[in-house]
Amino acid sequence: MRYFLYTYVSRQNWETTVKAGVFGSKKDDTGLPTKVKALRRGDLIVIRDGSRQEVFTILGCCTVCGDVFDQDLTDCSRYPKLLWSDEKNKNQLIYPLRVAVETKGFPNLALEAVTWNALDDLGFLNAKGKPLCSRRAWGKKFVGNYLETESEVKSFSKLIGYPAA
Repeated sequence: MRYFLYTYVSRQNWETTVKAGVFGSKKDDTGLPTKVKALRRGDLIVIRDGSRQEVFTILGCCTVCGDVFDQDLTDCSRYPKLLWSDEKNKNQLIYPLRVAVETKGFPNLALEAVTWNALDDLGFLNAKGKPLCSRRAWGKKFVGNYLETESEVKSFSKLIGYPAA
């Protein structure tokens, strides 16, 4: 099992994910598309509320239960082309990378336990081997990055109260 850390710009986007059973992401030149396309069944996506910068808030978690696809390149998607409210408002496809997810069936997670300080206390290291700490560093981590080492998965699972595999 792996965690994929991501941020939605609004709570409404999370509500759409829950209602439609789909996670969506932009295609950009930051490497995000490669990471999203690497999602596999059983991965847990943890979605942070990007509209609240001062307080760290997780909107929810979902489990990947399908294959990633590009909404822009398919004619047989079960989802409408414009799904999220900001897509509808702009009449433009913003989150074409999509994957079916399940948002139900989670135990009572302690999502409120995840704070900026609690994340710092995990003792994770960044790509340069330096301690991963500060709002800025964790904000970057939550733009589409994995927790996949055994120690990271175990520590994060313990923090949110999820029984790690």
